[in-house]
Parts: sequence; structure tokens; C-alpha cells
Amino acid sequence: MSAVFGPQRTCSVELNGDSILFGFDPASATGRHAQTPAQRIVFKRPGWVVDDRTAAGLRVYDLVRGYEEPFEGAPPNLFPRGPQGPFDTEPHASRIVVFQAGVNDHARPGFDLEQFEADYRGLIRVARSLGRAAVVTGLTPVSDKIFGPEALATMHAINGVIHQVATDTRTLHARWDSMPFSVDADTTDGIHPTQAASNRLADRLTATLDRAFRLGA
Repeated sequence: MSAVFGPQRTCSVELNGDSILFGFDPASATGRHAQTPAQRIVFKRPGWVVDDRTAAGLRVYDLVRGYEEPFEGAPPNLFPRGPQGPFDTEPHASRIVVFQAGVNDHARPGFDLEQFEADYRGLIRVARSLGRAAVVTGLTPVSDKIFGPEALATMHAINGVIHQVATDTRTLHARWDSMPFSVDADTTDGIHPTQAASNRLADRLTATLDRAFRLGA
């Protein structure tokens, strides 16, 4: 086949995200689901190469600027890649770069929605400048029993910004925020998806990655 059409391209994906894309499971001794989203993607698409840079607690603010730890006192198993430099100084060899972080930004002291938007646009701009395709996911719902109206409103606004940036930059959006998702049935603690829900999110992301790859990523 390759003799006729040339060598087959390998799809390579870089994942940047917080505990949701990390596959955090508070009941697990490892802190992660038995099958993480990164592993789920490879399970569904054998042969793909996934660079998992996720870190529990990661914020867009810190992804842009670099961090020693994603949150104060974070144990090493929750950010296996260790400290990271500013996003625009790190190597990004994968064909597609995924951005999922954002939910933790609402709690950062001094959070500013306009700065968040500028940071998000900057991440996509860096990926594009390297010839990479970008994919965003949006934020999954969280429990109103844990977060108050102000925090929920901020998260809603963050989702709106991500949609607007994706539209303006013609970036594919996996639309995790509009999937059927019950905070009571689909999370372990009002925030983190169960294994089954995590798999559904990863499968939706995989479908979006398929589209990005077909478009030439």
C-alpha cells in the first residue's frame, strides 16, 4: 500500500490538561484510573503516539508560564512529567496539541477572564507557529454542591471564552461541555469523572482528533 500511496502518516498527539484529562481517581492508590484518557486513546487507535503532559490541578495560567508544581504541595505522582518551563520554550513534536485545562483557573487569586482569553489564544498561536494543529475540549460540569454560584458562573464564562477562541481561530472543539454528563452519576466526587465517563470523554476527544488528522494534521 505504501509503495502506491507513499508511507502512512502516524498520528501523534500531545495532551495538556488537568486532573480530568489526567484521569484522576481519588479512590485509586495510584491516583489515576486503571485506563487513563491517554491510554484510552491508544487503545482505540493502536499505533498512535500520545505524549501525556497532563498534571492534576494544572491551570492555563501556569501552562503558559511554566511551573514547579501544578498546585502547592502536589505529590509527584500527580504530575509525572515534573516541573515544566513556559509553554513557548518547551518542545512540541506531536502533530496535534490538545488543550483541556481551564477549570482550575477560576480559583486562582486575581483571576481575570480577559487574561485567560489572551493566554488561551497564545497557546494556540504557539502551536500553530510550530506547524501543529490544535484541539480544545472545553470544561466538564462540576457539582453545585461543591462550588457556589459565583464559581459556576466563572466556569461558564470560561467555557464561553474557549468556544469563542476556537471559533475565531478555526480550532476544532471536542465539546466536552455539551456532552450528556450527570454530575451525580458520572463523577466520583462531584468533579472527577468515573472510569466509564472518562472513557466517553476520551472517545469524544478521539473522534475530534480523527477529524483533525483527516484535515491534514
